[in-house]
Amino acid sequence: MNNKTKRILKIAIPVLILVLAAVLAICLTQCKDEQTPADPSGATKSTQQTDPNESTEPSTADESTEPTESGNDLPAVDPTASTVPGSDVTAPSEETRPTTTGEPQVQAPSLYNPNGTPELPTGKPDTNNFDIPGFTQMQSAATGSISDDLCLAAVGSYTGAYMEDGSGDAVENVLALVLENTGDELIEYAKISAEADNTPVFFQITAIPAGGYVLVLESNRQTLSANAKVQSPKVEQIAYVNDLILDYSNEFELYNADGVINLKNVSGKDYENDIFVYYKTFQYDVYLGGVTYRARFEGGVKDGAIAQNMQPHYSGEHSVVVYMAYDE
Repeated sequence: MNNKTKRILKIAIPVLILVLAAVLAICLTQCKDEQTPADPSGATKSTQQTDPNESTEPSTADESTEPTESGNDLPAVDPTASTVPGSDVTAPSEETRPTTTGEPQVQAPSLYNPNGTPELPTGKPDTNNFDIPGFTQMQSAATGSISDDLCLAAVGSYTGAYMEDGSGDAVENVLALVLENTGDELIEYAKISAEADNTPVFFQITAIPAGGYVLVLESNRQTLSANAKVQSPKVEQIAYVNDLILDYSNEFELYNADGVINLKNVSGKDYENDIFVYYKTFQYDVYLGGVTYRARFEGGVKDGAIAQNMQPHYSGEHSVVVYMAYDE
C-alpha cells in the first residue's frame, strides 16, 4: 500500500464512522417515538366532549313481573313492569302476572271502594257537540236507535291514539261512533256493523253500563272521507253480564294508582283460582274505546293478603273498574 492510499484511508475511516453513528442515532429516535405508553385502562382517547348534564344511567327494559309471597302491607309499585297482551271474546284485554310482596309502600294508593262497590259513571255529554279531543262530529249524519238497548248518538272521525287494541298507535280520521246504552242492564259485548262509502265497517263495544256513552273506533281503522255517508248501522251481536261480578266489596278491596292495581282479600277465605279485574277509561263524560282492559291475578290471593298487578293503561284519575270475575 503506497503512501497516498494510506492518507486517503486515514481520512475516510473516521468520516465513515461518524456517518454510521448518525444513522444509528436517527433509528433509535424513531423507535422510541413509536413505542408510546399504553393507557392503563385500555381505553382510547376521544376528542368528543361529553355533556356533564347528560345521564349515563342505563335504560330500564320492561319486564314481566313474577309472583312472590304476600303480606298485609301494600306492595311497592314497580313502574318498569310490563303487561303481556291477551285477548278475550267478550272483553278485549291486557293481562299481567301479579306481584305480591310484604314490603310496605311509602305512599299507598287510595282505597278505590271505601263505601262498597262504586256506582259506574254514565256522564251527561252534549249530544249535539261531543267535546272529546280528537273527535270531529259529522253534524249531517243520521242518528237514532239501532236496537232496543243501543242508540247511535253521533258519527264522526277520530285523530289520536288508537285505543281499541291497547296499542296507542297514532291514527288520523278513523271512522268513529258514539253509542249510548239506553237499556237497563250493563252490556258486556256488542258488535255493530254499517257501511261507509259502500265499504263494510265494524265496531265492538264491551262493558258499557246502562245510561253510559262510549266512543268506539272502527275495528279495522277504516278512515272517513270528507263527504262519506255512514249507512245501515245495525247490531250484529249483543250480550249482557251474567257470570261476572258487579259487587265485589264483600270479598276484595282495591287500592289503585297510575299503572298499578292492588287487590286485598278481605273475604275471610283463600281464593286459589285466578281472579280478574276489568276496567275501562272514562273521560269527557264518555267511555273512551270499546276496549275493556283485564288484570289477571294468577293463582288467586290468600285471605288477608294483597296482590299487585302492573297495568300501564290504568289511570288513577280516569280508569273505572267495571266488574270482576272469580270463583265465589
